[in-house]
Amino acid sequence: MRSSRFSLLKNTPKMLSRTITSLQHPFVKYCVKLRTSKSFRLQEKKAVIFGSKLIAELSRFTKLKILLETDLHSTNASAEETYIITDDIIKKISGMPSPEPVAAIIDIPSEQDLSNLDFIVILDRIADPGNLGTLLRCSMALGWGGVFLLDGCCDPFNDKALRAAKGATFKMPIQSGDISILKKMLCKKNHQVYVADIAGSDFRKINFEGPIALVLGNESHGPTDLIKSVSKAISIPMHLDMESLNVATAGAILLQHIRSL
Repeated sequence: MRSSRFSLLKNTPKMLSRTITSLQHPFVKYCVKLRTSKSFRLQEKKAVIFGSKLIAELSRFTKLKILLETDLHSTNASAEETYIITDDIIKKISGMPSPEPVAAIIDIPSEQDLSNLDFIVILDRIADPGNLGTLLRCSMALGWGGVFLLDGCCDPFNDKALRAAKGATFKMPIQSGDISILKKMLCKKNHQVYVADIAGSDFRKINFEGPIALVLGNESHGPTDLIKSVSKAISIPMHLDMESLNVATAGAILLQHIRSL
């Protein structure tokens, strides 16, 4: 039960290191559930992150709740609590055969209102966590203000999405909701809405002006008809027999082009 999820953790003084060696330890099961269950992440408002570089970077601007290391010198990051664990435990928690020897539990940031931003990326039912994470990373790197996740997108705090985003998930303003919330948000600054669609106009011939929202749709089915009805369709011309690009690749091209104007 949640009320007793970890009295062990709650009663541990800050900065105290503890050692866990059992794969059946309740804390190990807790971490695995955080990684594998979206509903549990939402309930706990926490996620598990992996890798010394990502953990060190995120620890510079947000407090880590719990640090897990297989060696005391795995990282210089600090946390409220530190646990020393075995190689087998980090493998179980990460679900990877050869993970880095460090992981951390971090608070999931609160969603933000994007309505005052000039450049917004809208993700429409992106299903693959790797694509979603890559698009978050590209959006941040290329100067977009925030990302709106329409209902039906995969969880940005999925472990694969977090690995692909390289920390952008915790730095980029993110908002989620349905089409009615999206429309209300876009009305505030009267964004020009463009959607990547194979039947659209050549993006190189478009004069992008004013506050802009770019929609990138589902990998298999593209954007919904409802999204297309409120957007101007743009496309990336293809050569030879190539029909389309991966959504993350196409997104990176459009994101860079629009922000470079």
